[in-house]
Amino acid sequence: MSKLHSPEIRLIAMLITLLFCSKTTFAYDFSAVCPSGQTLYYNIIDATNHYVELTCPNQSGGVFAWNGFTKPTGAITLSSSVTFNGVPYTMTAIGDWALLDCSQLTGTLSIPTKGTVWIAFPYSEGKTPAAVFTGFGVNGDVIKGQLASARCAGSNWVGQLKTLEPGQGYIFTSNATVDRTFTFTASKKQY
Repeated sequence: MSKLHSPEIRLIAMLITLLFCSKTTFAYDFSAVCPSGQTLYYNIIDATNHYVELTCPNQSGGVFAWNGFTKPTGAITLSSSVTFNGVPYTMTAIGDWALLDCSQLTGTLSIPTKGTVWIAFPYSEGKTPAAVFTGFGVNGDVIKGQLASARCAGSNWVGQLKTLEPGQGYIFTSNATVDRTFTFTASKKQY
């Protein structure tokens, strides 16, 4: 028997073929319909404490984040909690590709009282913290990026974080005494 036709070579060739023919890998643990009626996708990031992050449906992310899935459009309400298999989960993060290229979104995001939430910057161009959080910041609120942060001081945002950038994740810590709703509007292209 020649080396090119050995059972091992045929097995390897078959496994490689199966690998390339396999279907798309999904990036989410479950999907749920949000209060405004769109189907959104979530990863369980802490099963013990019941924490989830909003994510894109396809594992590859990037330009393929929503490939084969219906992108959410219109007014959207992202709740700070979601139920899966009868178990309530708290949404503590918005993944980097969660709303990639969902350019027709407008709506709200609930920020919990005295809480911290991870957010992915939803616009295709950089914006200052003041432009993003106009009329939203409360004294002591903090937005942190990988390299810098800004703190709300009255109607101003002060600190080293001068511009929030597309494709970056941020930690927003609320200092409010009541739950608040952050409203975002559609731009030419959103993430």
